[in-house]
Amino acid sequence: MRQRLSSGAIFFICLLGIGASGYRILAHDTTWLTAIYMTITTLTTVGFGEFVDPTPAVRIWTVVILLVGAGTA
Repeated sequence: MRQRLSSGAIFFICLLGIGASGYRILAHDTTWLTAIYMTITTLTTVGFGEFVDPTPAVRIWTVVILLVGAGTA
């Protein structure tokens, strides 16, 4: 049980880092805090709104983060 929880936590942290990095790369004018916030709101499906310019690349990245996060939950 403990190993499954720690594996899930490690995966979540990795997904958070990869997601935030993707937002930083695709939305050039965003800060790390905004990128992490966008990733967390995407993974938790809260969806408060977009803080960066919703270019097609950013929208595709959001869909990828949603699918990977929901698929592994």
